[in-house]
Amino acid sequence: MTMTENKQGVLEALAAKSKNLRYVEQAEQGVIAPGVLAELLGIRPQMVYNYMSKGKIKNVTSTVTQKKVIALEDAEAFAAGYLARKEEREADEVETTE
Repeated sequence: MTMTENKQGVLEALAAKSKNLRYVEQAEQGVIAPGVLAELLGIRPQMVYNYMSKGKIKNVTSTVTQKKVIALEDAEAFAAGYLARKEEREADEVETTE
């Protein structure tokens, strides 16, 4: 399995757990809305928009709706990094409480 295939599985797995149909529809177009990404990661949408405004998540303008969306590849990379950092923080918390 390549690194790209591994990253793509992150959001698909989260969407499958939450049964998020909006993700499936958007993934077919190769994009994801910031609100959907936030919902899948269990974070506030403001956090995703903040990362977008700082350029940490690249956004594109949808030709259909003229709204800002995130390319699926960029969303996958962000989600994988976010979840890895979250897992690391949780592991550190467990070590400090022991």
